Amino acid sequence: MEADNIVIPRIHLLMSVYLTNVPIHGSNFQELSVNKSPNQNKVDQFLSTLHSIQKIKFDSAEIYFELAEEYSEYKEQIINQIKKCVPKATIYFSRLEYFEDWKVAANKIPTRAQIVLLKANHDHVFLPQNLDGFYQFLSNLLSFGDQFVGEITHWPEFIGDVRSRRWEKTARSNTINFITTTTNAIGTCAISPTFFKSWWAKDFTGGSRIVRPDNPFGPSIYFSAVKRVIPTMEFFRHLDGPAYPEVTAPVSAPLRACCIVDSKIIKHTDWTYGNFLFSKTRNDLPIQPTKFEKNTVLILINQILLISARKVNFKNIYYISIANKYSLGKFAFLFSPACLINGYFLRKLLNLLLPIRIGNLYLYTIRCYLVNIYKSFQKAHPKLPVSARDLFLLRIKR
Repeated sequence: MEADNIVIPRIHLLMSVYLTNVPIHGSNFQELSVNKSPNQNKVDQFLSTLHSIQKIKFDSAEIYFELAEEYSEYKEQIINQIKKCVPKATIYFSRLEYFEDWKVAANKIPTRAQIVLLKANHDHVFLPQNLDGFYQFLSNLLSFGDQFVGEITHWPEFIGDVRSRRWEKTARSNTINFITTTTNAIGTCAISPTFFKSWWAKDFTGGSRIVRPDNPFGPSIYFSAVKRVIPTMEFFRHLDGPAYPEVTAPVSAPLRACCIVDSKIIKHTDWTYGNFLFSKTRNDLPIQPTKFEKNTVLILINQILLISARKVNFKNIYYISIANKYSLGKFAFLFSPACLINGYFLRKLLNLLLPIRIGNLYLYTIRCYLVNIYKSFQKAHPKLPVSARDLFLLRIKR
């Protein structure tokens, strides 16, 4: 299939969710989200997710959903929303919860499918108004063979990753992507059908429940290292906001549900897109770039603010500035200092002078090295303060 000269891969949607107000508590799971969506109604969040993905052309789809008692009265509204937004979907009234459930679902993926859009989260919404960039990204993923993870959500966090990473050109379209490696996946991602099926070749759960790859109830999905491919624009956002406490900028903030149920009627209100250069704004989301049309420098500035929400990285800023067409071409990058007007960006920039993990990585590495040396030295001299910080503050043991 082609749209606007872009080959659209045959996408299979696999969605599995459970709507409940009971928080997740697991021995191997830590809820990192600090901020919360203004609307914590899980049905509203799920309806918003369904509404947001209706623009995507799915070749096939299976949606598994289950409702806790407090949400059971909304079953009809959810079914109607699925039929409206994902008309090709086969609907099941239980979530995928055990290894065999996932194995059966994997075997149901049509052989013609090229990409599996896995959504084991009810509250990750699709943002782009123009789908060209999304379709091109999925098409580019096919250049990596069968072994890849398309990291399509939590964009500021992943692109601000401080681990080993690089920018690579994709052979298929000569476009760039941000590449790392990974041995695990999260609940919303894009993967190949072959890779997804390999997860369920042998039962590793010991009978434990598994409700998504990053499993809160037992063993999670792990595999040999594959390429993690991160796009050059934001595709999905967690309604409850970033997963890391250091990501606090309004440009990456939690998002309201766009659909709410009022007296059994679903009411939709579009998100607003605007400028986040000045810290305070009433808009829901930053204005977004389009893939094949010229974008304004203001759009680039908002993209820079978004990718810098976790950590400022000048190499990332440069590559983001050349990833799409801007009205001043490569010179658009020279307008990035305008971001200094934004207080959140400025604070992240000043972090680069500090020996902290989300600041100056080289200074942080030296700091860790010295701390480990001091720990070994303190063991041999137990009368010294327990930590290097206490030594600096002259907190001598008595």
